[in-house]
Formats: sequence, C-alpha cells, structure tokens
Amino acid sequence: MSRPVWRYGTLPVLLELQLCDAVVDLPHVELVMWPGEQRPDEYDLHITVAVPGKRARHWRVDAKAWESVVALGKALTNRPALRKGLTIVLPDHQHSEQHFLAAQVCDRGVRVTTVSRLVSDIEKACGG
Repeated sequence: MSRPVWRYGTLPVLLELQLCDAVVDLPHVELVMWPGEQRPDEYDLHITVAVPGKRARHWRVDAKAWESVVALGKALTNRPALRKGLTIVLPDHQHSEQHFLAAQVCDRGVRVTTVSRLVSDIEKACGG
C-alpha cells in the first residue's frame, strides 16, 4: 500500500470506524457514515441522539488522522469552507495537541475534540 493511500485513506477510515464502533449500540443513537450528497467528503459521520422528550442533539464529525496538527491547522485554514457546527475529531494520542488546533480554527465555527471525549459527550447525551 502506498504512503498516500495509508495516510489519507486508511488512517482516517480506521478512526471513523473506531468512533462508529464506540457509539453505534448506544440507546437513541442514529449514525450515518459519509452523509454528504452534494459534497460527499464534507464530513465523515452524522450522529444524532434523539432521547424521547428531549431535544435531539446532532454532531457532524470530520475525523482527522494527521501526524501534524500544525499541518492540519494550515490545511483547514486554507480550506475555503468549513461547515459551521462541524466537530473535528483527533485520535486520542493527540489529546495534548487539540487545544493548539482549536486555536487555529476557532474563527471557523468548528469544535476540536478527541475520540474518547466525543464518545463521552454522546454517552451523556444518551442519558448515561
């Protein structure tokens, strides 16, 4: 397998699948992978938690498995449009770097977190 395929294809999909596996069986969760119709790569996962009697919560998730959050921040800054309300998810081993990336994209209307933190937020939204 070539390095670009591994780096830009395989690693992000593994991160997306890790997240899916962690939340797919939670109660009240609806999960759609690669939901874009007009722009298929706009984001990777749409997660909805719809607990009866409560307002539904939605996450539009873009999983990023980049070696460098500096390079990722530059790439996101140069991207013409980031969907408002997007949640960028980093692997857990980059938890200490998430604040740096968040500062780089804070004016873009997106949130930066890690897989474990997002799973925890979704579990709380489910009532757990």
